[in-house]
Amino acid sequence: MGNSSRRFHESTFESATCFASVEEGRNIAIKLARGTAALHRAGIIHRDIKPDNVILERDGSLDLGVVRVPGLEDFPPEDVPGTPAYMPPEMFAGEPGNEATDIYALGVTMFRAFTGEFPYGNPTATSPPRRDRPTALSALRPDLPAWLEGALGRAIAVDSTERFCDMNEFAVEMETGPARAPLPVRRPQTLYERAPLRFWQGVAALLALALLLSLLLRH
Repeated sequence: MGNSSRRFHESTFESATCFASVEEGRNIAIKLARGTAALHRAGIIHRDIKPDNVILERDGSLDLGVVRVPGLEDFPPEDVPGTPAYMPPEMFAGEPGNEATDIYALGVTMFRAFTGEFPYGNPTATSPPRRDRPTALSALRPDLPAWLEGALGRAIAVDSTERFCDMNEFAVEMETGPARAPLPVRRPQTLYERAPLRFWQGVAALLALALLLSLLLRH
């Protein structure tokens, strides 16, 4: 690979302190989604997107890994290429791979880039994922924005019809997500926040007035 490339696995999962920031992760996701979309337009399914198969080049290219050209080969369900942790349910049921399965695999890959964990709780890449609700991204990285959690949640949906229509839609979501995030609501500052000295002067004046009234009422 030389000095001009590095494996995504090596650069992102070396230690628990190497998790991707929002900008770093979304830029990688955009490149991978756009690159895989180009494969799909050529009728090629990657079929094994995962960190070990992603080589980040300076020019933005990526390692193709295992691909499938529809019509050139068929596999029995037990021999379908792929890595269990990155495979959606339909591949375990015999689906040899399509655009939706690549979207799922990219979603799992990016979930790992941001958290170091698999969304469906499998302990290793070779163990099949469970099929209940995925771990919430915010539970592992509360600093990440809600739009990102929604985007990855859609990519890794168990039901393939709930995923993005294609890789370009996934890329657009990553590109435009920050712009569509709600702006924080700014509440008006209180008098104490604006002018604490005036606030305490006012409190002292009210206390003095209350004391004066109390003395007057005694006579």
